[in-house]
Amino acid sequence: SILLSLSSASPNTSPAKMWQSKPVLVLLLLAATTAATSGKPLLTKITKGAASTALYTAPLSAGRPLVLDLSAPAITTPCSGQTTTVTLSANSTDGSNPLSPVSFAATATCAAAPSGAVGVAGLARSSASFPAQVASTQKVANSFALCLPSDGRTGFSGNGVGAAIFGGGPFFLAPPADRPSITTLLSDGVPLRQPFAGNPGYFVTATNGIAIDGTRVAVSGSGALVVGLSTTIPYAQLRSDVYRPFITAFDRAMGSSAKVAAVKPFELCYDSSKLAPTRFGYLVPNVWT
Repeated sequence: SILLSLSSASPNTSPAKMWQSKPVLVLLLLAATTAATSGKPLLTKITKGAASTALYTAPLSAGRPLVLDLSAPAITTPCSGQTTTVTLSANSTDGSNPLSPVSFAATATCAAAPSGAVGVAGLARSSASFPAQVASTQKVANSFALCLPSDGRTGFSGNGVGAAIFGGGPFFLAPPADRPSITTLLSDGVPLRQPFAGNPGYFVTATNGIAIDGTRVAVSGSGALVVGLSTTIPYAQLRSDVYRPFITAFDRAMGSSAKVAAVKPFELCYDSSKLAPTRFGYLVPNVWT
């Protein structure tokens, strides 16, 4: 199930770029497979890097950061050869609190590390991904939940720290003690798609198109609007036939009071000091798919 998507894209086309919005807390609840379980899920905190990269990392390698990448099919780390064995660690959890430290051996592919991290924790649908290896070593479900942090200025997570749980639920967001698990709040799941051969990432089909403040955006292109989920792209990407009518409609709904000169690679830019803040982010037109 998916509560909110982070960015949108359509592979095999030339993506067009739109404005860079303020990041807010995003929840992704993804299940690759189901399995019999006997262990406890693992919990780790998530932090967000500088604006230049905006990468989400978790201290999974002896307290050192691994980048969380929804599109990467494997764990990677700098090493010699093709693969190596690494020791990773997190905390077992009951869905509300960390319980005890857990370390386990995992297979990693040799590759250069992104700036500011010691490797990548690939989260895509693959037997070599981080969730799959947690599932096999800890005897838990091959599923995970991400509570992605904001930059510490807007959104729910004012301290700029989020959380990830690997291995199934329950997953509780906040007090009181009798609150329901977040998984029980998602009554209608959104099916995950894999529309592009060989792509291990996560996609959904926006069968109802795009609406801005309740008004449907007319798109001339053919085929379903495919929305890709990403934790490494700091702005949304749209097919060119979707991008133009979308930003035209958004610009009309937004008005000109906060509009400023464009800053490449973005076409629409706004002065954040002229936007009213809410706990969900800035008060701007609602976009629905």
